[in-house]
Amino acid sequence: MTLLIYIVVGIALSYGIFLLYTGFYFFVPTVKPEHPAKPGKISVVIAFRNEKVHFSECLYALSNIDFNSENAELILVDDHSDDGSRAEAADFCRRHAYARLLLLEAEEQGKKAALHKGIREADGEIIAVTDADCIAGKNWLKVIRERFTDPEKNFLTGPVKFVSHDSFVEKLQASELCVLQALTGGSVKAGFPLFANGANMAFRKKFYEESDGMRDSASASGDDMFLLIEAVKHDPRSVGYLDNVSATVLTWPEKTWKGMLEQRTRWASKTGKYRRPLLTITALLVFLMNASPLLLTLLSLVERDLLVAAVVTWFWKASVDLLLLSLAVPFFKERSLAASAVAGTFIYPFIGIMIVPGIMRRSFTWKGRKWKA
Repeated sequence: MTLLIYIVVGIALSYGIFLLYTGFYFFVPTVKPEHPAKPGKISVVIAFRNEKVHFSECLYALSNIDFNSENAELILVDDHSDDGSRAEAADFCRRHAYARLLLLEAEEQGKKAALHKGIREADGEIIAVTDADCIAGKNWLKVIRERFTDPEKNFLTGPVKFVSHDSFVEKLQASELCVLQALTGGSVKAGFPLFANGANMAFRKKFYEESDGMRDSASASGDDMFLLIEAVKHDPRSVGYLDNVSATVLTWPEKTWKGMLEQRTRWASKTGKYRRPLLTITALLVFLMNASPLLLTLLSLVERDLLVAAVVTWFWKASVDLLLLSLAVPFFKERSLAASAVAGTFIYPFIGIMIVPGIMRRSFTWKGRKWKA
């Protein structure tokens, strides 16, 4: 049992030191380029499939962006929608000269295929991507353009937060998202980018064409991470973070526990395909930190001496998670999530166990289609 304690202590210290070190970099200001270069046209590419619920809000937000003054265009790519989304997109394009609608061919399907088609048809030097259920601010493109005055940047990922989080399951996701954003921005600024979010990213079209692009098109999603990994392979310094509140994109949390579990199964199922050791180690570290206090708690039922170790481990994890959340709170102004972050400390170990069967099956359903992981 002594060996087990030493192993858990090693995991806990590694978890705390690595994540807090990464998160603290979130505060480091972005350095302006010494020799700025004026970027060219921006093409906003949005893939959609059956997004009727929030599509109108997404399009309304885009209509508030001055595409003409920003020298930008909007490309909407329909992935065989059958809920009226295509008609809504077509009507929007008729009313806005800067927008056009593309349709996937019968043999094409999936988000990455739709994005690839839109990028291929884009006229812009810069490609900006968000999701069809997201709300971009009116200065979103302005901030992206400013950041691409740095000629060394090929890929940018930006802040994402939820429109609202009323129920407990929504607050749980909101606290998780804040922590992920702190780690995303912090890791980029620290020089070892870990994450990206497809709801808010932009990249140079030339970089996309010269890289493997959205490798592994058989996957339902993962476009953000595959592109990030390509950028890191080229040069980690070519990745930037849009640490400007005006660049924040709003999205929606899953409304139910079932939806939340399915989403996390989809995310976790792609980890093995990323083929980046640091990302794999980070995922393993988080998994072990979630599993350790739960394991110690179970073992304490037969070995009472382990109860103190279990309590200390739970407390350590909750403290680290709260500190990470506090790093993101000033930027995202999410001051009501502390309780859900603490609750998440005790809930996520069980979520990790619950999604294992879905990962082992190596398949999941998304957007009405069955996909292999």
